[in-house]
Amino acid sequence: MSELRAWLHRNPQPITVRFERADGEERTLRIGVARSKWRDAESALAHAVKCEAFAEDGALLRVWEAENVEETQAGASGKKGVAAEPSFVEYARIYNAGCDAAVQRYEAIVGRAFDQQGVLVATLSGRLAALEKAWHELLMSQQPPETDADPNQNMVTALLGAALSAGPPAAPPPANGKKK
Repeated sequence: MSELRAWLHRNPQPITVRFERADGEERTLRIGVARSKWRDAESALAHAVKCEAFAEDGALLRVWEAENVEETQAGASGKKGVAAEPSFVEYARIYNAGCDAAVQRYEAIVGRAFDQQGVLVATLSGRLAALEKAWHELLMSQQPPETDADPNQNMVTALLGAALSAGPPAAPPPANGKKK
């Protein structure tokens, strides 16, 4: 429990608190009845430099002053109009910096992998070109000179002739395997 919350919670408990902020503005805070009333009051009084607790009848119960009033006022006057940054903003900055560092490490790894893949593709393309050239030379060396006929025509004709001379296909056997 913080010092301010302990001061608020002390008996007799206040109903209202008048407080002065570091920038000199004075406000009045009414303490609620919810279960979290002391936590809520403490968060409302976060930038207060002086607090006065009042009872229900308006009597002053006690006064609280921040220990470093001069530093708080100097800080408030130097940062006038600038709200205090919540801690989640700082967390987001830290998280963003970590992500940037991870991306830089990953970029180096991926760059190296792409370079290696480029070398592999170039090597495979060269080998494929050499194989295609050798295949073409082999086909050209087997072709009879000065003929207009397709070298595969004889094979196609033989296959079609064999298929046509076989006659109609035989009837399939009965399903149960018995002859009629």
